Amino acid sequence: MEKMNKEQLIAAVKQVPSVASDERWVLTLDRNEGALFYSPEIIPDGAELHQVTDEYSLYVDKDFRPRGVMVEYYDNNFIQHHPEFKVMSPKVFGSGAVVEPKDDGKNEDTLVFRALFEKTLIAEAVSGHIPPHMQTETK
Repeated sequence: MEKMNKEQLIAAVKQVPSVASDERWVLTLDRNEGALFYSPEIIPDGAELHQVTDEYSLYVDKDFRPRGVMVEYYDNNFIQHHPEFKVMSPKVFGSGAVVEPKDDGKNEDTLVFRALFEKTLIAEAVSGHIPPHMQTETK
């Protein structure tokens, strides 16, 4: 897959809410790894991980369609910069090693978490929190 430029990366991040809704992505918090995944239960073969900001990466396919999101240091970094998630996480994930949300798509806490998470991803990508190596366009 060719390297994504800043505009392609931002465009892919902006697609996350609609793709996640259409494909019924799940939130999975892996407490052993400290990572949060927002993706289909199984990330499709061929998807490649691209760093969007210092806090999260996006899985994309060969057409630059988003296939999942990974926040590598969710508890130790992301929550420190976004304290609203510290309050919401226990309501959504409970406790355990690898945890999926306690909802069937109707849990209000999970719906609010997803909406805020998606908006945060987009806002950070658009506001220029793109890592320095992505600041120059490539073709």
